[in-house]
Amino acid sequence: RTTRTTHIQHCQDTLPRMPNQDSSTSDDDVDVDEFPQTKRTTLHRLPKRGVFDRTQVYGILDDAFLCHIAIVGPDGNPVTIPTSYARMGDNLVIHGKNNSRLMKAIISGPVSISVSIVDGLVVGRSLFHSSMNYRGVVVFGQGEEVTSRRGKLQALKAFSDHVLTPERWEEARQPTDAELSATMVALVPLEEVSAKVRDGPVGDDAADVEADKYWAGVVPMRMVSGPPIKDAEVGAQVKTPSYMARFFGPGVVCADGRAPGPRDKPAPWMAYVAILFALVASFITKVAWHFYMPKEE
Repeated sequence: RTTRTTHIQHCQDTLPRMPNQDSSTSDDDVDVDEFPQTKRTTLHRLPKRGVFDRTQVYGILDDAFLCHIAIVGPDGNPVTIPTSYARMGDNLVIHGKNNSRLMKAIISGPVSISVSIVDGLVVGRSLFHSSMNYRGVVVFGQGEEVTSRRGKLQALKAFSDHVLTPERWEEARQPTDAELSATMVALVPLEEVSAKVRDGPVGDDAADVEADKYWAGVVPMRMVSGPPIKDAEVGAQVKTPSYMARFFGPGVVCADGRAPGPRDKPAPWMAYVAILFALVASFITKVAWHFYMPKEE
């Protein structure tokens, strides 16, 4: 069972909880497992695809790390800015340059944050019924700036753990005071949220299906990371960390010719190549010995 945590309690216990201005549902009537539907989160087109279950919504947010934030700029014009994020409890962690346009907009007024994942192309018999399988989340809210050093570090660690891997925070150089001062961190509460999901086969007209004249189906899609490429200025003494295996599956070697492991051992195929070279060299040596050694009279 999922329980709601106090807003930003992980970073700053003194920050006030921001009430949901648009919700007509009181806190006493809210199911902690469901996001309440508000005027802004109620789906009008294909509402059957709407998802308000907290666990499912959090699962979508945890499967992605890129979002788009819609704000109204200082000149009054709307703009959508892509950036990365992390979920920390019941909040989204957004960080950026101190006093940047995006960060100032997040903490000064309501914003809309969208996250989308494409799971497949739905190729219909007609172009009208061609679509996509997708998972999307839209968040409405206003962020709260994290000002304490401890709070910033906790939020940035959550960000690093989500976008990279939990082990990276402990191994990498820690943020300096100057870097923390130049970085603004905001937590956007996950209170007014909706998700929309399509997952299934083609939904063609019965006449097109009966005619059976056109191919139709689903093309699965997913984001795949490639082998890590070591920076050219990293010395030979610095080995590829074993946790980098998170970024690619077994059997794939690093671009520098190694598979990550506890001792950064060479990939198995390199051992096979070495054995093959040894056998070839042994064969050549025996042939040369046979033809070029002097014969006894």
